[in-house]
Amino acid sequence: MECRRLLTKSFVLTALLVALAALYLMPMLATAAGSTAQENRYNKAVLHVTVALTSRGIVATPTSLRPGNHLLTIKNNTSEPRGVEMIGIDTQSSPTVRYTKILQPGKSEQFRWYFATGKTVYVRDVMSWTHVKTGYTTVTFGLMRKAIDVK
Repeated sequence: MECRRLLTKSFVLTALLVALAALYLMPMLATAAGSTAQENRYNKAVLHVTVALTSRGIVATPTSLRPGNHLLTIKNNTSEPRGVEMIGIDTQSSPTVRYTKILQPGKSEQFRWYFATGKTVYVRDVMSWTHVKTGYTTVTFGLMRKAIDVK
């Protein structure tokens, strides 16, 4: 009889601990599932944007963008090696700067960029730079500039 009571107490305590652990973990699991659903929504909504460096300047197509996650293709259609610097606002409303590598004429690079509602993304051409541990120094900019407005 005593053994049965100990087993029952042990079972009840184990069941109680499992229930408490489940209650503790449920919000975390729900948040993880929600973020996955949100990422899937962004992935479905990805639009393709081309930013071309040309001999006459920077051309972005389409010219008008809606907010969201976009796949950017940066193309160097000039006769000189060039890259771009992009400055904008990310999903957390923080300033973001992104550099492409220096692209040889005719080459391109792709990456994702989040275009925030009502914000402007500034693009300018880069002729050269020196890479350091966490960024670039002695950056030489060209004369090309482009502002991409998000409606």
